Amino acid sequence: MDGVERIEVAVRMRIGYVLGRRSPFSYEDPNCFTEAFTAESTAARSTEPSRQVQWLQRVNDRKAGSDEQFVEHFREKYDDRMPVWALTEILELGHLSVLYRGGVGEAAGSAAAGVSISHALTVASVGAPQGWESLALWRS
Repeated sequence: MDGVERIEVAVRMRIGYVLGRRSPFSYEDPNCFTEAFTAESTAARSTEPSRQVQWLQRVNDRKAGSDEQFVEHFREKYDDRMPVWALTEILELGHLSVLYRGGVGEAAGSAAAGVSISHALTVASVGAPQGWESLALWRS
């Protein structure tokens, strides 16, 4: 495993672990995320859903297109609901990055600390990806 893959595995595991401590399906729960991530668009005549809803739609597309055996198991046995620690295995780094940025500070900080990265270093004040999040751009 090269260095980038090691970081990717650590990030997947840590995000799944931290969010999973709150609830197996915390990624579906708006209370687990910042208001900015879960708020509907306030633009006049906009029908755009929240960033969380948009993210969930992309994740559901990813699940539907997956041919992994464990994904099939969750489709058949659990009405397609996957706990966050399993879901993180099929997400691209970009999906993980969006999930991380939308996370409530405590959970995001705990996820970052678990891979020995300061939460403050992962997202700059202007929202530019830093630290492990830049891997999502680099790997693309």
